[in-house]
Amino acid sequence: MNNVFSLPNASASSKHFRGRTRAGRKRAFTLVELLVVALIVGIVIIILMRVLLNYFAAYWETQTRLRLQRDMRTASYWIRTDLTALAQRNGNFDLLDPGNDFSFLAADDPKDTQDWADNSLDNGLDEFTYLFSGNRIIRKWDPRGGLSGTTKEIVVGALEPQYGDSIDVRITLTDLNDSTVTRSDFNGTLGDYEYTTPIRAVEVELIFSKKPRGIFSKRPPIVERARLRSVALYRRVG
Repeated sequence: MNNVFSLPNASASSKHFRGRTRAGRKRAFTLVELLVVALIVGIVIIILMRVLLNYFAAYWETQTRLRLQRDMRTASYWIRTDLTALAQRNGNFDLLDPGNDFSFLAADDPKDTQDWADNSLDNGLDEFTYLFSGNRIIRKWDPRGGLSGTTKEIVVGALEPQYGDSIDVRITLTDLNDSTVTRSDFNGTLGDYEYTTPIRAVEVELIFSKKPRGIFSKRPPIVERARLRSVALYRRVG
């Protein structure tokens, strides 16, 4: 009996090896594709996040400005009303303590020089005062009730002083001619008080400033301004 030994088919073995190699290359190529897709998806997500962040930041800023403007209109209305009332009443102002808090005095009768000389509320002077504290504007009339007995408080709800938000008030007095008016020569300089040319213009500027926080902290502060100009006779001291 003859024993016949057969050698493995070299051709078949070679094909099997090449097939495994190609399969390995296909798997490796698939992993590269996954990495590329993951990278693209990551970039798209980052872009979308930035777009959404900018959208929400713009929305927040718009809403904040609307709130500030609403409170600004309320405060501006009262200050403009008060200045106009005093100007129409007698046309003579006296500014007290021109800082962040300020008061104006006006005589019930401009021709009553004794009122101005004594500079006392007991001698017929009307006063209104604006106090600024945190995010509140407190409007107070004189206790005698010469113009109004009410006190009005305006709360600027969009401002948070504990985070650096602020209300600033600037009062500018502008000379409109070369006249020099003091308490001592007020009567002699103005004559009958029907002076046709204003001595000074009074301008009050309100500034509301809010600092963005959190994810918006790198954005610039939101600032709203209102300028209220009232041209009237103004008595200068000294």
